[in-house]
Amino acid sequence: MIITGGKLRSRKLRPIRGSSLRPTSNKVKQAIFNVLGSQLSGAKVLDLFAGTGSLGIEALSRGAEFCTFIDNSSQSLNLIQKNLEHLDLFRNARTFLTDLHKPFRSLFAEQKFDLIFADPPYHLEIPDYFFMEVRSLLNSMGILVFEYSRRNFPRYGDQRFNCWKKKLYGDTGILFLNSPVLT
Repeated sequence: MIITGGKLRSRKLRPIRGSSLRPTSNKVKQAIFNVLGSQLSGAKVLDLFAGTGSLGIEALSRGAEFCTFIDNSSQSLNLIQKNLEHLDLFRNARTFLTDLHKPFRSLFAEQKFDLIFADPPYHLEIPDYFFMEVRSLLNSMGILVFEYSRRNFPRYGDQRFNCWKKKLYGDTGILFLNSPVLT
């Protein structure tokens, strides 16, 4: 795994040995960040189901101001912390160990994010409340980037999000979602 762009381009991330994690491929990661473009500058980012942390670390490399990483594996969070230290990004990040099968917005009080990545395990059934929780954490112009298996399309609900771009790469699907504008 490498960082594909920004000030840390071509730097390697440490992988988890013997893990069943499915990190986002470099090709898919580049496609995501090509779509996001300049929207990363100064952004506050939330990386849900962070795994190796490659999406959040990539965002920091490309100009995001701060990233919060959440995962339910202490092994994953330890790896993310090592990579953040190795890349001198630890001042721009924090990690939380929590289960995203339970409501999680209370972790953030009134904090809002400009960009949220969600890359759950492909076999995971996403609870109905998940997208409502995420929507409550996005600022009014915020974006949710949701990665999924094309065999398990997520039910994100038309009234919770607008899908403004969808990409498919083999078995991997990417949804770019934002909150609907209410008039």
